[in-house]
Amino acid sequence: CEESYMNSFQPQYEKPSMPAQFAERSLTQSEREQVKLASVQNKDVQLSELLKEIVNKSNEDKKKMEEKLKTRDRYISSLKKKCQKELEQNKEKQRRIETLEKYLADLPTLDDVEKQSKELLGLEEKYKQLKATMFKLEKELEESKTQCKEKELQLVCQKKKERELIVAVQSLQQKVEKCLEDGVRLPMLDAKQLQGENESLKEKNEKANKVIDNQQNRITEISLEIQSMQEKLLEGNLTIQKQKNE
Repeated sequence: CEESYMNSFQPQYEKPSMPAQFAERSLTQSEREQVKLASVQNKDVQLSELLKEIVNKSNEDKKKMEEKLKTRDRYISSLKKKCQKELEQNKEKQRRIETLEKYLADLPTLDDVEKQSKELLGLEEKYKQLKATMFKLEKELEESKTQCKEKELQLVCQKKKERELIVAVQSLQQKVEKCLEDGVRLPMLDAKQLQGENESLKEKNEKANKVIDNQQNRITEISLEIQSMQEKLLEGNLTIQKQKNE
């Protein structure tokens, strides 16, 4: 643009027209110098205007270029931030993927699930059996306690009868001894009869003692059975609690 603009002024000075040549011939030397000076000044003004336009255009182009550079820098900065954000997001995604892979790796396989299901079914069946056993033991324990109470009541009654028999025997013995010492034969109390009753009472007393001993032994056996059942019941409770915790 600059060259074409400059070239537009060259024909006026390099190729003067014929009328201008005639005009110069008719002018004086001083006038010709003034015309040349005016022409040079005019050319200088035109060149100054052209230079000013070129400078202005260059400044405008420079501003536009600076604005473009700023826009490019902003765009590059935005791209950097976007890339940094995507990089952080990718790192977070990678971390989540690794966490998920680790979680999936820790999950049991299908075989493990089937095995655990079978073990769980077995434990549930064993749990049911233990509960049934515990229920049976509790029932037997209650029955044993009831039997033990009944035996204890029987033992108390037997001991009461034993004491009554002992008192009766002692009373008869005292009466017999007194009659023998006094040498008196009572009409209603024959010595042989008293002796027979005494022997009968002794025999009953011995039988009662045997029954009491047998019942005492049975009560001891029942107490031991109750203690054994309580231990089994406690063991069953501990086993069930352990399985529940597992």
